[in-house]
This record gives sequence, structure tokens and C-alpha cells, in this order.
Amino acid sequence: MKCKKGVTLIEIVIASFILLMIVYAIYDIFTHGLLMWRHGSKKMENEQKAIVVSNRLFYELKLSPASSLTTFTCNGSSVNNLNFVDTSTVLEHDSNANNGISFRSPIDPNTGDIVFDNWMGKLRWQTYNIYYTKPDPVDNRKKIFYSRELSLGSKTGEVNSTPLELFVPDVGGSFQISDYINGTFPSSELSPERTVCRDVVKALFRRNSYREVEFFIEVGQQDFASNGNNRINIILKN
Repeated sequence: MKCKKGVTLIEIVIASFILLMIVYAIYDIFTHGLLMWRHGSKKMENEQKAIVVSNRLFYELKLSPASSLTTFTCNGSSVNNLNFVDTSTVLEHDSNANNGISFRSPIDPNTGDIVFDNWMGKLRWQTYNIYYTKPDPVDNRKKIFYSRELSLGSKTGEVNSTPLELFVPDVGGSFQISDYINGTFPSSELSPERTVCRDVVKALFRRNSYREVEFFIEVGQQDFASNGNNRINIILKN
């Protein structure tokens, strides 16, 4: 009669340890892959946001007269650096670049149609489009890219153009660009503040000496380098 040898306690411990290491390795590979997927998905989402914003501005600015365009920097209630010109620094690293832009648009805000005078062969201006960034009230590491539209009132449909800081609205008086941005302009002709893009790290504008409008936007987290970025370079002529 043969005696069957059983499994010793040491063998059970060793087998359990090996099994535990295999399970841990599989779990580590899975979680690492999941994190990489999430990071890649977020990066793609940020890049898509930047491209959408850039394409929107590119479309609108192509229809705008250069004589109506103003780049500005708005910090709180102050507006400065109007039409700042500098080409010595790469735009996204230019501390003097502006964070806002305004220009006349021939797009009817109610229908989305371009208003064109076939008889005169000219675009007829409908609004001032104003884009700018402000700090995110929830997360001060980020910014929000906003827009407003200012109706031209009785001047709607005219073919001549003027920059926003020189525009005289129907309510009369002299107004700063900050009045439109902060919504203190006393008229219903100014649209509510609309969010164009969240999670913005930088959104910069600059008019350079070549009569070009430069725009740079980076969307994502400041903890990561260039999660999403896109630059447009538009030539505007009077």
C-alpha cells in the first residue's frame, strides 16, 4: 500500500504568492492602460476644442474689415494695449499679446446668413463680435473663452466700418470696450455673455506688422505641456 504525499503548507504559500503576483501584474497593466487611454482621450478632446474655436474665428475674421478690428487686453475693468504690434516673440510666449479681439461682422445673428448687397457688391455690417478670456471662477488655474455680440442699432446694414472703441451707439455717449465685456453697457443691443470654450490655458491675439491677425489657443491643464493647441494666421486688408 502506497502512501500519497499531500501538499505542504509551504507549497500552498508559494503558489498563492505566485498567483497574487500574476493578478497584481495583470491589474497594473490594465490600470496603466486605462490611464493612458483616458489621457489620450482627453488630449484629443482638448485638441478638438481648440480646432473648433480656431475654425470659428477663421471663418468670421475672413468676413471682417481690417479697419474695424481691435485687439485688446482686458484685466478686470481696464482695457489696454489696443492694436499692439510685435513680431519679435513667438505668439504663445509673448507676454504683451492681447487676450481679446473685436471686429464687425456681416453675419445676421438671428439667421446666421451673410448679409450682402448685390447692387453695391459690398457686405453690410450687422454686429460687432467680441471675443475675450476671463479667469474661471471655479478653477483659477484655467480661463474661459467668452463672446458677446453688439448690434449696430440704427447703423445696421451700413457698408463703412470703424473699430469698436470709436463706435457711437444709439444710446449716445462714449463707452470703453470694458463696458461691453463686463455687460455695463446700458442697452439690450448687447447680447448676454456666451461661453465659447472652457478649460483654456491661453487664448492670445496679436496684430503684427505684416497686417496679419495671429491667434493662439491652448486647452487643457497647466500641469501638462501643450495638451491641445492650434494657431491660425489670417491676413486682413482694408
